[in-house]
Amino acid sequence: MSPNMFGRPADPINEDPTEISSPNAPNVNVAYPTFNDWLGLYNFHKTMTRGEAWNRSLFTDMKGSYERAVLEQLNRIPKTSVGRAVLVEIMLGPLFEVRILPFDFMGTWSVGTGAVTQAWNEKNSWVKGVPLAGQTADGKPYVSTGVGTGTGSSADIFFTPGRHKGKNAAEETLLHELLHASRKVRGVTYRMPVSGGYGNIEEFLAVTVSNMYRSQKNESLRDYHGYEIQPSTFLDLKLSPTPRLLLGYMRNKQKSLFERLAKLDDVPFNPMKQVMAEGDALIRKIEHA
Repeated sequence: MSPNMFGRPADPINEDPTEISSPNAPNVNVAYPTFNDWLGLYNFHKTMTRGEAWNRSLFTDMKGSYERAVLEQLNRIPKTSVGRAVLVEIMLGPLFEVRILPFDFMGTWSVGTGAVTQAWNEKNSWVKGVPLAGQTADGKPYVSTGVGTGTGSSADIFFTPGRHKGKNAAEETLLHELLHASRKVRGVTYRMPVSGGYGNIEEFLAVTVSNMYRSQKNESLRDYHGYEIQPSTFLDLKLSPTPRLLLGYMRNKQKSLFERLAKLDDVPFNPMKQVMAEGDALIRKIEHA
């Protein structure tokens, strides 16, 4: 992880943040940095000159507003079976937590980035035995040192609801990031390159699960760059690796979430159900050959 604005590579905040858990996801916490870190960011140019009492009042207002806004989005997610499946996957890693922090506190960020999820320990979040290398979401080669341990890691989601405009945009973005977090918690992250503008398998899977979520809300399906895709031809898209292989890889490495999603009958767009059915049919054919 690159050093953040506070000069600490391991943690985006200097002190323990205040945290609020959702009753639907006890190890997913809405976190807000402490007053000193808040002041370090927003008073970087020493322009907040009304005194400490005024600053603390503003801090309290911003903290409360952020917590309410994120909890509102977080509490919408388990109202769908897809959202519940993702939250359950995170809860299956009880030794780890997922913190949701304001996007501003990520440190280094670009205007075009909507939200980011970062592991506390990248090696532990990475699939076991695989070198930390692959491709970023924007298609750039990615190389770090060492190999994954697969033991899992806590993660931070840098997300601010107000940055996302449009119907359901904020909650869908949060779900997308929670899918990333679930893979870090379970130790199966792998930035395997994927064509078609997805960048890597992590973005492909997050977009696919988000589209399953969108289908439950009767919304059209979108690829990573927002272009509409057709559910009937999704598994036949000319990607490399193919969608079937990518979902098959997920079934192998993150079986609990894959099968939980594949077994959902109330999801209009469910490519995992089709991939599981096709795979099981092939196995039966081989066993009875």
